[in-house]
Amino acid sequence: MTTSRKPVKITYRKGVIIGAAAAEQDNEFLSDCFVDNGTAGILSDTTRNESIILGRVGAGKSALIAHLKDNERCLRIDPHEFSMNFIENSSAIQLLNELGVSLDVLFQALWKHVLTVEVLRLRYKDNNLRDSLEKFFSPRDKKDSEAEAVNYFQEFGGSEFWNTTELRIKEIVSRTEKSVAAEMGAESSSVLAKIRGGKAVSEQEKREYQEKCQRAVSSVQMLKLHKVVDALQDVLEDKQKQYFIVIDDLDTNWASSEIRYRLIRALIEAIKKFRKIRNLKIVIAMRVDLLDTVFRETRDSGFQEEKFEAFFLRLRWEPSDLIDIMDRRIRKVLKDQYTKNDVGFYDVFQEKIGSEPTTKYITDRIAGRPRDAILFLNFIFQEAEGKTQITKRVIQQAEVLYSSSRATSLCQEWHDRFPNLHKYLNLLKGLNSRFLVSEFPLASLNDLLLDCVGFTSPDEISLLALEIAERGKGFENHAEALSFLNNVFSALFVVGAIGAKFEATGRPEWASNAAATPYHREFELNTQIYIHPMLYRHYGVRPIGTPK
Repeated sequence: MTTSRKPVKITYRKGVIIGAAAAEQDNEFLSDCFVDNGTAGILSDTTRNESIILGRVGAGKSALIAHLKDNERCLRIDPHEFSMNFIENSSAIQLLNELGVSLDVLFQALWKHVLTVEVLRLRYKDNNLRDSLEKFFSPRDKKDSEAEAVNYFQEFGGSEFWNTTELRIKEIVSRTEKSVAAEMGAESSSVLAKIRGGKAVSEQEKREYQEKCQRAVSSVQMLKLHKVVDALQDVLEDKQKQYFIVIDDLDTNWASSEIRYRLIRALIEAIKKFRKIRNLKIVIAMRVDLLDTVFRETRDSGFQEEKFEAFFLRLRWEPSDLIDIMDRRIRKVLKDQYTKNDVGFYDVFQEKIGSEPTTKYITDRIAGRPRDAILFLNFIFQEAEGKTQITKRVIQQAEVLYSSSRATSLCQEWHDRFPNLHKYLNLLKGLNSRFLVSEFPLASLNDLLLDCVGFTSPDEISLLALEIAERGKGFENHAEALSFLNNVFSALFVVGAIGAKFEATGRPEWASNAAATPYHREFELNTQIYIHPMLYRHYGVRPIGTPK
């Protein structure tokens, strides 16, 4: 395609959109306009280990999952089907947690149990499900290595395994409760009450309780579960057929934070175990910051994050990929609603906006995310209503709406960690798009200190600000102000509102390009700050050039 021709003239009607922000509401465009930048092929190859899709909000995780689910041998597990109230309210689970007994083995067992059953349902989903399962459960003609697997299935319900995920999990938890009761006897409830009541428990007593509970957890058929996973290799005997189990929505509040983090960590460990079956892939999707939190909150001695790297599929979009996404969607909507001619991105946009190529102007503002590309173009078509061309003015009017939308979305996306992010973003108002830390007006931090007094949901930054404000005299010195500013800039960097050049000869760094979410960066006086172009219009940022 060429960019030299003039834009075509079309009278744009009301309500033109090139798709929905959420993949769940974007089925029509996804099926016709899906762009594979290589990740879909990697994900669908069961011989490759990449199984954990990582990306920020809007990076295309759900779209990739939706594309994979088109496979006829693909089944989805909804984490909301986990009986979380049952797990969290279990007296045995509560006792184990209070005593500091690791729940990892138990939670891995839950996942292995659920995943194994779902694989069987996927394999035997024809009308002879019952007969097929009963044949599988039968000990006849089984190898010695499969005997324990058969016993496990018979003990946990045999051919009733097509019950709901919730019932299967309740069965495991109930077994754990009985096992704990058998080890602890009548002591279990009194020990839990004693600990919660703040009564002293000697180290000797605690060790004894821990040992009993650890034995209880280990006795819940854990060894047999390993044999069950091994047995699945014989069940999926046709290696030409590939099977997929997908689990998304892990980012939602389907469990309390502590339990959710432990369950996700256990799921990741379980995925590794299932990779020995080379025509089966368990696929999950989550935000990269959630993964970082999971590892941070569940880290134990000897933990090595790099051992998991081979299982990660990190979503990256080049500007050309994003242009391709927009181009395909424009072609679809215009061909469906306006013209039989093949009209795409380069046919409806002018070659340049001022002196800057239109492609660069738009891709600079969409933070490397397909969702942002869709939203920005939807705003552009909204502003083009009744007009025959998409001009520079139309794009800039749309940018005002888009920029405001992105500011709001950032605050919503990061609310759990930074509930007062909107206050920190306000510090960017009226600044140059590029500046040194030493050039930041420290006086504006005093206004933030006053604002923090009224915050109802404090975070780590506002708590620090409140501590300083309560002294009644603001920052004691320049160094304290810079230290506080460092915390603010770290937050803005993490959420993607700013980038930074940490070395004079280096390139600007953005959190969206990092392998992991940076939780804190050190900003020196000579660190160059770059405000992301998506926020220019909303905060009245003065452009003085873009990062090279």
